[in-house]
Amino acid sequence: MRAPAEFVEKAIKTMREALPRGRAVVACSGGVDSTVCAVLAHRAFGARANAVFLDTGFMRADEAPSVEKALGALGITLEVFPVAPRFFQALAGVTDPEEKRRRFRETFYAVLAEILAEKGAQALVQGTIAADVAETQAAVKTHHNVLDLGPEVWPKELVVLEPLRELLKPEVRELARYLGLPQEFLRRRPFPGPGLAVRVV
Repeated sequence: MRAPAEFVEKAIKTMREALPRGRAVVACSGGVDSTVCAVLAHRAFGARANAVFLDTGFMRADEAPSVEKALGALGITLEVFPVAPRFFQALAGVTDPEEKRRRFRETFYAVLAEILAEKGAQALVQGTIAADVAETQAAVKTHHNVLDLGPEVWPKELVVLEPLRELLKPEVRELARYLGLPQEFLRRRPFPGPGLAVRVV
């Protein structure tokens, strides 16, 4: 990664060029990757960016209010969507971890596409990093935030912005420090996107 200041400047410029007008939805999970993306989107788009949290029912206890409070301290308003029934229905009866990941991903993007339509937004900002892409492409495991679905789930006209796609986790943490994120984000243990869904049978 280039120097953090240079990276941030370039990322903001690229995001603004990709979405010169209109609105963006930022998918936030509370992890360091999506939080850094939320800060970048807030700087790039200001009030044109809406940070959202999908309460899937598979997250850590009290995760939604915790993320809402943390982002609020950064000047970012978070909207929580209680969508657990959608995910429970999609994963009902499934025991294979990889199939769970695939179904979670499909539901994740279907719900986000609906939210973008509701907000009149044209772009999704998400915290996909290099390892997510590499592991998905190598069939190690499917990452929920690597979009590889047909237009029946994700309309082609919707833009996907992934400012961290070429970074590794240590680089994202370095960027988080530069952006002034609280230490709690830097110390948080990674938690799978599908959450507890892939940790229980």
